[in-house]
Formats: sequence, structure tokens, C-alpha cells
Amino acid sequence: MMASIAELKRDIIVERSRAGLEVARVRGRVGGRPRKQAKNVQLALKMYTALMRS
Repeated sequence: MMASIAELKRDIIVERSRAGLEVARVRGRVGGRPRKQAKNVQLALKMYTALMRS
């Protein structure tokens, strides 16, 4: 009995989450982690190689 209630509750949460994400996309919002800038990646690699050489 409790398992079926928990499953129903989970389904409701998933449904609301998906609806919220859809509304955000319609409004032009994009989720996720921001992309790394190429210059920052190059700097990190340069610093790492300098550390490994010393």
C-alpha cells in the first residue's frame, strides 16, 4: 500500500518537473552547466604541464 502511494507521489513529482522544464524552454531558458571557455582550458593545460615539468 505504502509503495503504491510512494510511486504515485514520485510520478506526480516527475510530471511537475517535466512541465516546469518545458515552460522554461518555451521562455528561452536553457539548463545545464555553462560551457568552458577555450582560453581557460588552454591556461589550465599550460599550468598543469608547467607543474608536471618542475
